[in-house]
Amino acid sequence: MPVESQYGPYRNFWRRFWAGMIDGVIFEPVSWLDKWIWGAGLPIPLLVIWFVVATSSGVAYSVILHGLYGQTVGKRLLGVRVYSVSGATLSMRQAVLRDCFPIVVNLVAGVALLPTVAAGKNPLHPAGFELSGPSTWVLLVAWATAAWLLLELGTMFANPHRRALHDLIAGSVVMRVRNDPEVRGGANTYQAPVGQVGTRPLSVLRGRRRR
Repeated sequence: MPVESQYGPYRNFWRRFWAGMIDGVIFEPVSWLDKWIWGAGLPIPLLVIWFVVATSSGVAYSVILHGLYGQTVGKRLLGVRVYSVSGATLSMRQAVLRDCFPIVVNLVAGVALLPTVAAGKNPLHPAGFELSGPSTWVLLVAWATAAWLLLELGTMFANPHRRALHDLIAGSVVMRVRNDPEVRGGANTYQAPVGQVGTRPLSVLRGRRRR
């Protein structure tokens, strides 16, 4: 379906998928550093600080970049951007709401796993799973994440604007931004060329009927 067609800018699943892969690659050095830190015999206070930083860095990356620019690095490279359904740029509040699930999961799991970290053990290290299996909290996080992912995919493919559950919660929508003037440093709101889906058709997301 061409970009110029009615729902073209919203048909961006694979762009969003590969954008996520790119963002994951960006965080690979964090995984490498994590392995080194846990094997370096550092003092417990430093391990606790690192655990908090490492587990929250991904969410912070997403919230801050979406709140400031509407894009992570991956989204920018793949040509998609997150907007408010009003057509305006995404606010920081909306960016937080989009990531409300990982924020809650990180807070709950982080608090639950801190005693293990305080004992000098890495609660997420696969070697520990071989002896006693993953902890109850790790299993709960894994199952909750899987259920959330299914809900995200279900809601995304159930509507023509490809709004996943986190978009419905935040009042946001992800659009392809080829020729977007804001990406080139232009206007502060998305203004699509005539014939493309831009701010006016976004009113459909708020329940208005187009004439």
